Amino acid sequence: MTKNIIESKGCHPRNYISYSQLVCWERTPELYKRKYFHGEQQRTNRGQALGKQFAEAIEHDKESGDLVMDIVIAQFPKFEIRDKEILANMSVGKGRDRKFIHILIKPDTTQKDYKAFKEYKTGDVSTPWTQKRVDEDDQMTFYFTGLYLKIKELGGTSIPTGELVWAPTEKVVGEDGVERPQLTGDIKWFPTTRDIADILRMQARISTAWREIGQAMESEIL
Repeated sequence: MTKNIIESKGCHPRNYISYSQLVCWERTPELYKRKYFHGEQQRTNRGQALGKQFAEAIEHDKESGDLVMDIVIAQFPKFEIRDKEILANMSVGKGRDRKFIHILIKPDTTQKDYKAFKEYKTGDVSTPWTQKRVDEDDQMTFYFTGLYLKIKELGGTSIPTGELVWAPTEKVVGEDGVERPQLTGDIKWFPTTRDIADILRMQARISTAWREIGQAMESEIL
């Protein structure tokens, strides 16, 4: 039977929900509207620019031109799938009212059977990643949820395993007098898990956000 996918036209600005959409809507609906309804561009800070350079070097498996960065990247564990978008379907409702929401995830590296993934982070040493922080991280839970649903689509029932790999940065003043983030060369590994209760809570949040976004967009159109 053909799945009844909730269409974006007239209801949602995208035909999927991503983690960035979820948290943007939950934290600041007006910012979500400006960004996703009206296409307002957001500024990138220096820390985000370094993270983007780091991610692109990993994704394309090429040298970045930064010696410390290249040494760090060479030590990062990698699976078969690297920085690719993965779509999973989340069932909402029952019977004739049953619909499916597309969930878009993009872990940094994932096993081809979706049973394990790793997420890479850069970030200042003043706000360190810790085991507690990783275990409670929403983005990791969102990725666990998407991969769990993907495994179910393939007939499995297991919850994937995950790990966050952190490359700390520190602020360094360059010869031009401008302060910029720079990798320290250290690497920290944080294996983490989620249970079915964590996944069900995340699914409830996704369902609520999707419904509210659709209602808000319909109000904009009307």
